[in-house]
Amino acid sequence: ASACLEDWNFYKTKLEKEHPNLYLYTSQAEMRQFFDSVTAIITGPMNSINFFNLITLSHSKIKDGHTHIFPDPSTTKDNDLHASFFPIKVHWEEGRMYVVKMYSSDTQLVPGTEIQIINGVNAGLLYNLMMHRQIRDGYNKTYPAWILEQYFAEYYSYHLGNPDEFILHTRKSDNTSETNTIKALPKDSIAYYKKTKYGELRGDALFNTGITVEIDTSMHTAILTIKDFHDDILRTMYHQKFKDVISECFKQIQKHQVEHLILDLRNN
Repeated sequence: ASACLEDWNFYKTKLEKEHPNLYLYTSQAEMRQFFDSVTAIITGPMNSINFFNLITLSHSKIKDGHTHIFPDPSTTKDNDLHASFFPIKVHWEEGRMYVVKMYSSDTQLVPGTEIQIINGVNAGLLYNLMMHRQIRDGYNKTYPAWILEQYFAEYYSYHLGNPDEFILHTRKSDNTSETNTIKALPKDSIAYYKKTKYGELRGDALFNTGITVEIDTSMHTAILTIKDFHDDILRTMYHQKFKDVISECFKQIQKHQVEHLILDLRNN
């Protein structure tokens, strides 16, 4: 308990001393009450998952997309190397979960199948649990919803751990119900099926370009696609430097005397 309290007090103190808009959406009195309530809950040892679920409740209080909490890097690094994850890409629609792609050799579930329960937890309850602990900008929930859409398997592991299998209660398009057991897979196996089944991998030029420009000289129009503005993500995922690539894009735009520029920021 002492280690958890020490970490919590460090985080709380940093927020109170350095956060520029800590009380923008939650009053100082309400925020202090929240801080005190979390402190009161930490009465004994907590594992990393339980502690993460507790302190990330602060996200919905602060409502600042630049204030983020991730699990301990040593834990996530070990999980990336040795743990197994949920091998399904899902789509959320009003708190209901649907299968989009199967990142495994399993053929039990087809796209459009609704996943109603995962390992005994109702999908709607799971969505609310994760959304309530997600970052957001003000009252807008578009960003946290997008995160859970794109990185559900990752955040499932943050909030509920890494089970060896997932017992799913599902409903097919014909309204019949089934129970399916899906084996969890390590990340390298999931990446293999992303590549072989759907062509999704970072090595492909199509998927490995964070910033691109396409020029239609006949229309004097350019489409500038920017998948991310963060330098570290561009370097790590796309092997690009923002300033260098943007400069080159605009050289091409000027060279071809583009009159109309379309910015494609979808999924940015």
